[in-house]
Amino acid sequence: TLDLFTEKVVNSAKQSEVENVIAFSIDENMPLLTKFIYKLKARNKNININNEVVLWNDFLKMGETHLEIHYKKNPNDIALLAHTGGTTGTPKAVLLNDKAINSVAYSEGLMAQRYCERKEVFLHCLVPFVVYGLVTCTHFPLSFGCELVVLPKFEVNKWNLYFKKYRVNHFDAVPSYVMPMLEQKKMKSIDLSQLKTCGVGGDGLTKEKEIEINKYLSAHNAPFSLAKGYGMTEICAASLIALEKINKTGSVGIPMPGNNIMIYDRESGKELPYGEVGEICLQCKSRMIGYLNNEKETKNLFWIPEDGSEWLHTRDLGYIDKDGFVFLIGRMKRIILTTGGGVAYKVFPNQVEEIIDTNPKVVRSCVVGADQDENQVLKAVVVAEEQCNHEELKKELMKTCEKKLPKHARPTYYEFVESLPLTSAGKVDYKILESKIQECK
Repeated sequence: TLDLFTEKVVNSAKQSEVENVIAFSIDENMPLLTKFIYKLKARNKNININNEVVLWNDFLKMGETHLEIHYKKNPNDIALLAHTGGTTGTPKAVLLNDKAINSVAYSEGLMAQRYCERKEVFLHCLVPFVVYGLVTCTHFPLSFGCELVVLPKFEVNKWNLYFKKYRVNHFDAVPSYVMPMLEQKKMKSIDLSQLKTCGVGGDGLTKEKEIEINKYLSAHNAPFSLAKGYGMTEICAASLIALEKINKTGSVGIPMPGNNIMIYDRESGKELPYGEVGEICLQCKSRMIGYLNNEKETKNLFWIPEDGSEWLHTRDLGYIDKDGFVFLIGRMKRIILTTGGGVAYKVFPNQVEEIIDTNPKVVRSCVVGADQDENQVLKAVVVAEEQCNHEELKKELMKTCEKKLPKHARPTYYEFVESLPLTSAGKVDYKILESKIQECK
């Protein structure tokens, strides 16, 4: 932990099985002048280092006399307590073990072994307390000998500095981190020929954005196209991957080694054929042990068909094409019922968002439900480019939606905002937008 937080961490450790706390100072690798200025500013901060804490430099010295460590642990024991984002349901604590975490790193290594070599630089730009950041962006690159650059605070307007300073070979991010890179003026002259993988997971990657990112990578001499993936906290954040030639525009890829996928029809309780939309169900070695103190929700997550196999419900909707590529349609929780003339229609808001986002003046959008008298309609919350005329853009978006969407799936209202609320994992927190609409009723 950072020395500033030592006291809190020690108090928490006393209530757990943690035996040692190792503390480092943020100034340890600063240039001398920067370190001097930092110490002047931090001199009034009371940092309590006691006997229960090992300082980072002392910890390194301890390792000089211990070249080999023989450590045994049951891989099925609980290793990590992770929390879901709560954007698709009630927040829960997920119990994960070493076997699950290592199986993801191993599978990702099998898929990326031709591109990922020892001592190459992996830029860690995600928050470390979500499983995506812990497993895919920390454990995986370290397991295969990469040099991991951890940013205390990632800033989307500093991509040029990161590439110049660290000579980045690999990074994984969310779309809301990558898209600003395309607009950054200081990135225009940056050569990305050393960049071997650029991965994106999470919500918000439309076909149009994927094509735009790939054009950008190609124009800056990056040798590979955008890598994509799909997963959830309950399976250590990774189960499907699209990489280099194993890729289709709009797809989240194919199952990683050791994983199986099925498209499930909740009404019939049976598997659906290629091309038909249903719930995505998975079999993964990286599956969780269960939810903490929540046996009911744990049981609800799994489905056991007649053959006795066990499948995990993702509550995401999608389909598999005949080549085995998986395409996401939307979340089951994110189905909006629009009403009109006494008829109710199911609308997947992400499909509406994809059409809105095709307009080059739109940075990002989120579609939520809204009330219009006795009817339920749609409202599009839009982040537009600076100096954009909102009334003109609204007319353009309405015209596009009229051409591409049935009447019940067209937004009735448009609201233009400077930014959309995000969860800690970088996803649009549509629940906050929904609550604001509720408050306005």
